[in-house]
Amino acid sequence: MNRAALAITQLYNTTDNEFDNRFHIMMTNLRRKLLETFRDASVDLQLDSDAILNNQSSALIHIQMSACAAADITEDQSQDFGLRLENNLADAIIILQRCFALFGERTSVAFQLEAASLLGLPVD
Repeated sequence: MNRAALAITQLYNTTDNEFDNRFHIMMTNLRRKLLETFRDASVDLQLDSDAILNNQSSALIHIQMSACAAADITEDQSQDFGLRLENNLADAIIILQRCFALFGERTSVAFQLEAASLLGLPVD
């Protein structure tokens, strides 16, 4: 079992409070990854920001759901994880779209700070 599948298995073998904490950490890491890949996406792709975000979100969902399939959890738990994942990433995409509309430049410090703040990411 790979590390991601093991993390999902362990997630569903915790108490409710511990589940919430671990899931929050997992989603924080995914939101950070989404922000970083959106910021670093090549302008040569000739895609608009929505297409870039949709492609990245789809890739993250595919990776996580592949790990979920390998995890030792029930079908109901797998569906629960998928719904939670999709909802969290959908919220993150909306935040990034709004920040991009406001600042217009993915690599600007202002965009990154505002997006990180709204995504609930720690800012150093």
